[in-house]
Amino acid sequence: MAEENEKMAAKCFKALAHPIRLRIIAVLGDKEMSVQQMAEALNLSQSNMSQHLTLLKERHALDSRREGKQVFYRVLDKKILKLIDLMQDIFCPPKK
Repeated sequence: MAEENEKMAAKCFKALAHPIRLRIIAVLGDKEMSVQQMAEALNLSQSNMSQHLTLLKERHALDSRREGKQVFYRVLDKKILKLIDLMQDIFCPPKK
């Protein structure tokens, strides 16, 4: 892995290393949502949500588009969802 790619991967992992940001990725899944929709779904303020979304976008985990006054976010690469699924399998196994 090239050094630049290693740095980008490490930055993305650091961004994902926060419970709220993991919840954001999980609630987005393979769909697109507005900041307001996510804030409501996760019971967070829009300002708190926006801070986390900005960090995830800067770290290449999310992409966004603007429609009027609303900003919609989506997971940039679906492989990130596979990573989140794997982490859930490891750390949140079904209770027996």
